[in-house]
Amino acid sequence: MAKVSILIPIKIFFSYSNSVFSVALIILAIVFSTVCAQAKENKLLSAVTSPQFDFSMESKVDGKEFIDDMKSTLDSYNTYSFQYEMTVFKGKKVTEEKGNFYFKKPNLMRAEEIGNYKKGAIAVVDKNGKIKGHLGGALSAFTVTLQKDSDMLRSANGYSLLDSDFSSMAQVMQNFVKKGMQSKLSNRPINIEGISSKVYVLELYKGSQNPELFKRAYVDPKTLTPVEWFDYINGQLFAHTIWKNLQININLKDDIFTI
Repeated sequence: MAKVSILIPIKIFFSYSNSVFSVALIILAIVFSTVCAQAKENKLLSAVTSPQFDFSMESKVDGKEFIDDMKSTLDSYNTYSFQYEMTVFKGKKVTEEKGNFYFKKPNLMRAEEIGNYKKGAIAVVDKNGKIKGHLGGALSAFTVTLQKDSDMLRSANGYSLLDSDFSSMAQVMQNFVKKGMQSKLSNRPINIEGISSKVYVLELYKGSQNPELFKRAYVDPKTLTPVEWFDYINGQLFAHTIWKNLQININLKDDIFTI
């Protein structure tokens, strides 16, 4: 009986210690996640305010004509594919999305989620204009027909697959300018830290008094495709997207746009 009286308090002590240790690990994980999120946002912010990013010192011109040229050029591409990486900041939460995208005229599209966000999900617009998709994992066996406003089509930044092709992005910028937003463009391609070749810097601003930065894009001067894209809400960085492995006017069969 004496042994039992000693063992029971010991078991209670270790049980309590394990509980405290588990809670401590959870707290540390939350703190670490918050620190990492802030570090990632700070890194992105420093990238656009570093000495290499001297857009404020550059001569700026109205970007309307450039946006129109972008739209015309992007409309001319018959097919293309790219890999995208997106980081979205919502408060202290950071969501990272990674995927592959394919486009073929007139409006065939395919998006594949290959990162942690919606991993394994695929959505397509086929040659008949039908939108189909499935989630990842075990649910990948269930393909459904989707409506244009389906949440399954939305990226981490809230935009739809249907607006993810280059022409649609240029059209969105044209619409913003038509609604009165200011567009500013570097008068020549400039060096940006982390990008191997010079790019144009295109910005959109909201408001006539004390204009607020709304969009910023680094644009390839040869293809007029975006290299990086920054979205802002109330002057704060909300989302950052980069495009990689771009291939233009490649052979894409219609079968790619079916699931």
